[in-house]
Amino acid sequence: MSLIKTQLFCIPYAGASATMYMPWTNLVEDHIHIRPVELAGRGSRFDEPPSLNFSDALDDVLQQIIPLADKGPYAIFGHSMGAVLAFEVYYQLLNKKYPKPSHLFLSGRPAPREKSKKNGLHQMIRDKLNKFFILKGGIPKELAKHPDLAKSFRKVLQSDLGWMASYHFQPKPVKVDCPVTIFCGLGDRIRREDAAAWNNYVSSPCTITWIEGDHFFLNSYTQELVSSINQAIPKHSSNKENA
Repeated sequence: MSLIKTQLFCIPYAGASATMYMPWTNLVEDHIHIRPVELAGRGSRFDEPPSLNFSDALDDVLQQIIPLADKGPYAIFGHSMGAVLAFEVYYQLLNKKYPKPSHLFLSGRPAPREKSKKNGLHQMIRDKLNKFFILKGGIPKELAKHPDLAKSFRKVLQSDLGWMASYHFQPKPVKVDCPVTIFCGLGDRIRREDAAAWNNYVSSPCTITWIEGDHFFLNSYTQELVSSINQAIPKHSSNKENA
């Protein structure tokens, strides 16, 4: 018997690239294969213009998942901005008749809110990003020595925050019908009732896991987070031997 790997697509938060998930490759168990999603304008796609609206960013993510969506089990993880993209791409895949993910991990994001509350959430995320990057002239210190990279980073971050500010949740015709895990930082500003409200959007009660750390707990408590993912994704085996 051979082990069938679950492809875990990982979507970054605003301003970040797929490289943030590379350390996970050494932390996941053998039945999981990390598939970092690289959005336009960063990392290996540095020379491409970043998405200018939510629809383009969502389609970017969709096109990276589709080639493997019907090739075996897969799951999707997204943090903050990435959690919104993960949630919405679930419905894009459903609409296109692709198999559902085996698990959806939504991290660092409260359940969808009323429009009147969205501006406060957007400002909170902007503040968290500024604090995390320890801004120096509007860019992370490690990029300050590289003007070209700094300029690109600023452009990508502003673009991400811009189209996220314009995102408006639309009620869905059906609830998410796969296992869902919600990750939140104990030091983040997400209220427990807002995390629990994700249950309004899933067909079965979701698992809500609180982890030490602030909004960026996935960087400071990576091992604890990935350990939970290892346990949540089941192992699959095949009777066919690999060629």
